[in-house]
Amino acid sequence: MTIDRRRFLELAGGAALAPALSHSAWAQAYPARPVQLVVPYPPGSGPDIIGRLTAQHLSERLGQQFIVENRPGASTNIGTEYVAKAEPDGDTILLPVSTNAVNVALYRNLNFDFIRDIAPIAGIAKTPFIIVVPPSFPAHDQNQNGSRSLSRELHARFARRAGAGRFRSHRTSSPADTRRKAARTWGDNCATRGGAAGHPCHRRVSERLRWLRVVWAGCARQDAT
Repeated sequence: MTIDRRRFLELAGGAALAPALSHSAWAQAYPARPVQLVVPYPPGSGPDIIGRLTAQHLSERLGQQFIVENRPGASTNIGTEYVAKAEPDGDTILLPVSTNAVNVALYRNLNFDFIRDIAPIAGIAKTPFIIVVPPSFPAHDQNQNGSRSLSRELHARFARRAGAGRFRSHRTSSPADTRRKAARTWGDNCATRGGAAGHPCHRRVSERLRWLRVVWAGCARQDAT
């Protein structure tokens, strides 16, 4: 699905920048019907939280409901294909993540062309990613001493969501030369419970967790298309 970027920004962004115009005038311009905001990840994930906050803000600003619809699976390809094949009327929009960029190079036989069929609108958020471990874990950071400690923990497990986006976890573990057992999970919440319970695993999780020690931090960007 392709929506004109300039038109969307004029209407959605202008709602916040032009308070002199009446609320009803913006609602009549765009959108005329409820809008689906497709999140290609399960409920409770980072993109889902960002999507719901965005939907709430746009609903309040534009006077029409923006409804989050979770369509996870196939490394975001299921939800992305759904949006790519929707009518280009602005009533179905996508919240993509960095995984979508990876998929362009990784998959050859998709039923859509992400670059051709999806038009960018705006960057809306940056999501922090941090590696956390239980207090009992020997590595305190990713410096030389921390890398040695991680290398000795040959059975260290990296809890992560399965999918193409997992390249970040491999990138962050390579300095430690760790032989990891990848503990795949089906969502953010499932992966964090093991670490909070004291199991020897490290994980990229939201910065809201306070009971685990941070050893590395990074950032990823969320965009709307």
